[in-house]
Order: sequence, then C-alpha cells, then structure tokens
Amino acid sequence: MTDPVTEKNDTHRKAWIEDQLRPLASHFRIDLLGFVILTNHFHSMRRSRPDLVQTSDDTEVARRWLMLFRVRKDVEGRAEEPNEMELAAILSV
Repeated sequence: MTDPVTEKNDTHRKAWIEDQLRPLASHFRIDLLGFVILTNHFHSMRRSRPDLVQTSDDTEVARRWLMLFRVRKDVEGRAEEPNEMELAAILSV
C-alpha cells in the first residue's frame, strides 16, 4: 500500500517485522498468539511461559542469548549454533 502523503510504499517492512517476531518470541519463551502489522505500527498478543523458563538451565539461557546476539553468522546472515567456547565465555561471567 502506498502512503497518500509521502507516496512511499513500505510493504516490505511488514514481512521483515513478521520475520523478526517469530524467532524472538521463541528465544524469549513467549507464545505469539496473534499479531497485526499496520503501516505505522503493529499490535501483538503474547503469553509469557514461566513454565518453560523454569526448565531452562544456564547453558540453555546462554545458548539462546548467543543466538540472538550473534557471535558468528552463516553466509546468509543467520546465527550459527554457539560452540562450547562461546557458551563457556558467557557462563563464566
């Protein structure tokens, strides 16, 4: 959809936002129940999952952190699975 004032088409941003929402919800152990992406903002309905958080040990939390804040990326820019050295660096802090 083209904005009548600016005459810009920002439709590509909707796909980008959706691509970001799903992995983030999974990493933070949140159920993404629904969402709608509008031209200038979005709404989302989420449910926290303390039951899942309680089952995570320190290594799992460190792994999820490193998947969000990427140390290494593959050729397509996706986070690579953290190795033992990267996990140890987080766990020793």
